[in-house]
Amino acid sequence: EWRASYAYPQNLLRNVAKSGCQTEFTYIPDIDMVLSPGMDQRLENLMNSEEVQRCDKCAFVIPTFEIADSVKVFPTSKTQLVEMIANKTARPFHQKLFNINQKSSMLTEKWIKIDENPDQEIGYKVEKYIFKYEPLYVARADTPQFDERFIGFGMTRNTQVYEMYVAGYEFHVLANIFTNHAGFQTLSNRPSWRAKQQEANNAKFDEFAKELTAHYGRDPYNMIEKLPKMNLKNIHVAYSKSTKKSNQKSTK
Repeated sequence: EWRASYAYPQNLLRNVAKSGCQTEFTYIPDIDMVLSPGMDQRLENLMNSEEVQRCDKCAFVIPTFEIADSVKVFPTSKTQLVEMIANKTARPFHQKLFNINQKSSMLTEKWIKIDENPDQEIGYKVEKYIFKYEPLYVARADTPQFDERFIGFGMTRNTQVYEMYVAGYEFHVLANIFTNHAGFQTLSNRPSWRAKQQEANNAKFDEFAKELTAHYGRDPYNMIEKLPKMNLKNIHVAYSKSTKKSNQKSTK
């Protein structure tokens, strides 16, 4: 496959899309995220509210959920979604494969316990940033660019969120709005080439983190001290061995 030899420049393309957007606020989901019905108008109303307008460095997090393949119709309301979570036909995005992806949002601890209420769109502020937090959010268009040294999979989106955190942004989880992703994410659909891209991007993070600390003159996560123990350059990323075998067969 072309993906095995050519790392897709996700961050470059995100920046192209972001720079070409003429609206005050931007939202940059992945191509396979399915928006919930009426989400556009609800966001339009929320972004025009006084509560949002008075905060320049706020990002409004839109929770994302995986929907089981057995489900033929995506949920159209939070009430339906919460019922599906209870029935184990829906779960937070990457909950099983990479749970720190949305862990700071506390979706199972707080979000699902808030009753759907169109009159209260903002749920709560994220109180604790956890490294590699990767929320999908709506924010003013002048948020930091996505760093284009990270190519392919791994560190592409969460490094931009980390820079926002270092720059002093607040993250607020929306109470009712959500997006869907078809299928549960599992290790079985993680090929070896993706793991290699993640490892290559992990190795670039130390330099990136040091640059941010120098640029903003602050290190709220105490990242510089943590880097040696994290040892990201030498971490091996898990992948599906069966996927590797099938890829080898297809290249013979």
